[in-house]
Amino acid sequence: MLTYAVTGVEDRTALSYVIIRPRGTTPIIGVVALEQMGYRVDPVMGRLIKGLPLMLRVTIIQAEG
Repeated sequence: MLTYAVTGVEDRTALSYVIIRPRGTTPIIGVVALEQMGYRVDPVMGRLIKGLPLMLRVTIIQAEG
C-alpha cells in the first residue's frame, strides 16, 4: 500500500510517500525523503551528510473554462 506520511530523521521532518510493509520487515527511507530533509547519502562511508533542506515549490494551475 502506498500513502503519505510525515517521516523524520534526527531533528528534521518531511512529508513523503511511504510504502506500508509487512510487520517484521526492515524499515527503509527513500532518497526523496532524505533530500527533502537536507540529507545526502555518502555511499563510500555509508553515512548521511546533513545539508540544507530541499525547498519544493508547489504551483496550482487552474483550468479556464
